[in-house]
Amino acid sequence: RSLVGSEMCKETAFGDILKEIRMKKARAMLKSSSATVESIAESVGYQNVEHFNRTFKKLYNITPYSIETNLDLDSSLTEFENVILDKSPDSYHK
Repeated sequence: RSLVGSEMCKETAFGDILKEIRMKKARAMLKSSSATVESIAESVGYQNVEHFNRTFKKLYNITPYSIETNLDLDSSLTEFENVILDKSPDSYHK
């Protein structure tokens, strides 16, 4: 925790931060692509789509399938969040 240095990270577990970043990325993908919920869940690191659905609903109080309709949610990610979710090795050397 001390390596990150922000107040948020001092009070929040890394797993919680990662989960929030993954859900934010999934929400953005649901709003901007025609990919299935299953493929989006996998692309943000969830092997079990049911677990992804429960986690998403717990965080946003709606199902991932609801996002595909007409909800207007902010889908912006910070550069840090995109680097965390990018699985290519080049993203770590910017």
